[in-house]
Amino acid sequence: MSPRIRQRIQALTSSALYKNRFYVLGLALQKGLPVLLVPLIVSVFGLPAYGEYALLFTVVQIYANLSSVAVTQAVVPLWFRQTDPGEFVQRVASLMLVLALAASPLGVAALTLGSATGFNLLSPLQQTGWVLLFAFVYNLNAMALAVVRSREQRGRFFWSVAIGAGVLLGLIGLASLVPQPTLAHLILAQILALAVATAVMLRGDLSGMFSLSVMRAPSTWLPVLQLSAPLCIYTLVVLYAMSVDKWIVKLWFSGAQFGSYVLDYQFAFAMMFVPMAIGLHNGPRVSALVAAGSFEILELEDRKMRRFTLIGSVGIAVIMFAYGRLTYLALTPGYWLLVVGFLCEGLYMLNSNRLMAELQTKRLLGPALLAALLLTGVLALAAAIARIELVYLASPVYFICLFTISSVQLRTLRRARASNNTRES
Repeated sequence: MSPRIRQRIQALTSSALYKNRFYVLGLALQKGLPVLLVPLIVSVFGLPAYGEYALLFTVVQIYANLSSVAVTQAVVPLWFRQTDPGEFVQRVASLMLVLALAASPLGVAALTLGSATGFNLLSPLQQTGWVLLFAFVYNLNAMALAVVRSREQRGRFFWSVAIGAGVLLGLIGLASLVPQPTLAHLILAQILALAVATAVMLRGDLSGMFSLSVMRAPSTWLPVLQLSAPLCIYTLVVLYAMSVDKWIVKLWFSGAQFGSYVLDYQFAFAMMFVPMAIGLHNGPRVSALVAAGSFEILELEDRKMRRFTLIGSVGIAVIMFAYGRLTYLALTPGYWLLVVGFLCEGLYMLNSNRLMAELQTKRLLGPALLAALLLTGVLALAAAIARIELVYLASPVYFICLFTISSVQLRTLRRARASNNTRES
């Protein structure tokens, strides 16, 4: 082998993309397969059931966030500040379990009230049971993912996603054999696939994760809750922003417009594969660099990640538009407005990861509330004058606002740090 070829191979194997290839491949399956399966899911379960599942999953995300006070999101930022990360995770898991048990009666009451007031995608008993079960598996998966990311177990993440995707594909195939597959069948398939993927990530750890006595755990709970409580409120605002547009379209526009909007949204959202793949590696990396005080390296990597996000996201958006044409799923011109919004979201994710790594979670909440207020105004106007174009415009307005404010916040932090360094020197 010539020295030039050897040098190229060494450069390839040392690159960030090669090191994170399992993250990239895993996310390609995790985020790409559900979108690629849209034609199959729609043909098996019907377009109305697919749209209703998207709404129910939002309810699951909201309840999962509330019932855990977003403690799983605090694992990565705090991991690199612990002397014993393994024991720290066990105690956070104990906290998550206690919170889930305490929230169950409130969850049942809230979901029952929701059914009584018209939110009936399923029967009240079915709807409550599915949401509670789905939320617990969702939180357990989030905990497992946080641990895998912090330990940089990239291969384990890939295999968990690959096996879970295989389970999902097999269950959808089985559902196609049922005379009249329903929304409940689709929900069950998603829960089982997520549970299997979680079990793969936690193999060898699940039995020990909740082994510590709950009486010993509270010593770690307070700092976790101090970081996660603002994140809980922030996540609720984000979930509101990511779901209210679909509710507006479902309640104020025609069924055909609702189906078209959900398709446009899901196809455009596929471009988030790139920032999510970057975030799997970048989140723990940023937290480690901030904890070590290596800010010069952090700035260099940040600029590189922004270039990857811009180029990769736009590339995925073009590919998904072409895929929609090939499968005869008519994407509307509003698709490109959603693409602009998600491109800004990808850049905003880099900013929010940085703020979380610096334990500045309270700085996330104010801008999110302001952006959500703007979003609500645009959607209210869209409903009032019955213009679906304004619904498509709402997401770009929301994410442009978040990206702009968070960029200003990071610039302020950099200036404050530079001022402190000058004063100390």
